[in-house]
Amino acid sequence: MTHREVVAPLSSEVVRTEQGLTTAGVNLDQVRIEQKKVLNAYQQVKLAIETEALQRLQPGQVQTEAGLQIS
Repeated sequence: MTHREVVAPLSSEVVRTEQGLTTAGVNLDQVRIEQKKVLNAYQQVKLAIETEALQRLQPGQVQTEAGLQIS
């Protein structure tokens, strides 16, 4: 009986620790998902800006990375 009394408190600590790790893992997964959403939104905005910039150029003009127009 004494052995059980020692094991029971330890097992509850193990269970709490495992639950904490599971929660941390889920939270980390959620952060990764949000990070991908933010990156995707940024890329969509960047693409929209680049598309609009290209549409403003007249035919025959080329815009460099620095924003210079070459005719």
